[in-house]
Amino acid sequence: MKEYIEQLKAMPLFTGLDSAALEEVRQAAQVVERKKSGFFFRQGELAKKTFALISGRVKITQINDQGQQVFIRVISPGEIFALVATKGDTRYPVSAQAERSGVALAWEARDLLTLMNKHPKIAINGLQILSSRVQELQDRFRELATERVEQRLARILLRLAGKMGSKQASGILLDLLLSRQDLAEMTGTTLFTVSRILNQWQTLGFLEIGRQRVLIRNPHRLLLISETPVETSDK
Repeated sequence: MKEYIEQLKAMPLFTGLDSAALEEVRQAAQVVERKKSGFFFRQGELAKKTFALISGRVKITQINDQGQQVFIRVISPGEIFALVATKGDTRYPVSAQAERSGVALAWEARDLLTLMNKHPKIAINGLQILSSRVQELQDRFRELATERVEQRLARILLRLAGKMGSKQASGILLDLLLSRQDLAEMTGTTLFTVSRILNQWQTLGFLEIGRQRVLIRNPHRLLLISETPVETSDK
């Protein structure tokens, strides 16, 4: 596991730790591998572990009160997920499923709490991560309440592009197992509305849409849409 030290050093949860502390963190971790579509944990299970993604990609989803699956976010390498486990005697409020095969490091809740007590910087970093996640959720609620659906969809595509897009000669590729239904859930609208807007943008040349992939041909145009109110009856 020595090869994981550099990855740990770059993770926000462990920012500011010296080499000796990082070695302690590494020794306390377990290596968890998941094939594509495998679960790191499921909603409702007892929250026993916190994870740090080393490779691959993870989809965070939640089943709502109506029994519908809602797409929450995507976890990329270097990100921490399931910090809720440190709360103790709680259950995972979401599911974490491998969008592609990958590896994560995992800490039992008691072990991570021991590390936090010994190295308070980890706890401080954890609070900052949770604070940024809360801010992200607040921003999404504000967007749902105040922005038109075109703005919200453009903003989500740009966020995904900034987080995991790969630059191509013809634009930015989102090579992600992300369906139109997922985008509708993230945007807070219907599948019909998302499909109509995506088809319109493809006709205009902003996007090229394939099976579970999107090529953003004109990121600047999407940026303008995300910042400018659009006259539409869709919400």
